[in-house]
Amino acid sequence: MQNKKGLILAIIGLLLVVGVIFIFKQNRPVGNTADNLILFYGNGCPHCEKVDAYLEANKIAEKVKIEKLEVFENQNNAKLMAEKYTACGLSTVSGMGVPFLWDGGNKKCYSGDEETINFFSQWAK
Repeated sequence: MQNKKGLILAIIGLLLVVGVIFIFKQNRPVGNTADNLILFYGNGCPHCEKVDAYLEANKIAEKVKIEKLEVFENQNNAKLMAEKYTACGLSTVSGMGVPFLWDGGNKKCYSGDEETINFFSQWAK
């Protein structure tokens, strides 16, 4: 009888742990690819400054990891940005604009301050 009680308690404990894990996974924002976000920006870009102000005001960097790469003065970063543009099916022929966000986990791109801020709004709450 004692073994049955122990087994039942172990099963209930296991179900509770699985339930808690399930709940936390459900509350995770869609698109949360914390290790795969690259925000390309340019020094002096007013749209980039707007995105940066939003990230600061909402403490987004505390909630998700973002790699920020400057492209106006760093040619290696500009080449990487061109690769990500191409990966998203965008043409680099007429130039590339910043801010430009690469969500590598979902292989999606967001261009301009509005799209980028809309993407990060899922962590602003």
